[in-house]
Amino acid sequence: MNCYYHPEKESKNFCSKCNKPLCEECSIDTNGKILCKDCVKEEVKKVYIKRKSPSLAAVLSIVPGLGAIYNGQILKGISFILIFASLTGLEDYARGFENVIFGLMIAGFYLYMIIDSYNSARAINLGLEDYSLYPKEGSTLFGIVLLFLGIAFILANFELIHYEHIVKLWPLIFIVIGAKMIYKWKKSSQ
Repeated sequence: MNCYYHPEKESKNFCSKCNKPLCEECSIDTNGKILCKDCVKEEVKKVYIKRKSPSLAAVLSIVPGLGAIYNGQILKGISFILIFASLTGLEDYARGFENVIFGLMIAGFYLYMIIDSYNSARAINLGLEDYSLYPKEGSTLFGIVLLFLGIAFILANFELIHYEHIVKLWPLIFIVIGAKMIYKWKKSSQ
């Protein structure tokens, strides 16, 4: 079978979207997917990014997650909402010094959301924000943390453990993050 654009050349690949036969010269690799010139043009049109107002993004971030959602970062916004809700929920069950720690974590995370939304809007306007055609793989560490928190909250909902125990176990998140960092460092040094 010959290339759709160059009938004199033999095809080596097929477009993953329209299945046109493509020679080596016409094959465009986009994050592991082969596309033809026409399909790449269609995908680029879809990726057009509207300018964002950094100030509006920061103001909207007063409501947790809304600034990220305004910037088009839906998953980040949902993550911010869930993290903020988890921190405030756990802070209710904390006692003594742990209550202070959770209060500081909430304040720090709240400021981080506002600053991140402002900086993300500026980066989007400068074209620095990474909007690839296909999503990247998720973080294993984030998955482990969510899995741990989900199991802990389910057990607490069924009163198999109490929320006070979850509050006492939150430092495990730092242990998991530290272990992952050490593992990556060891893996990269080999």
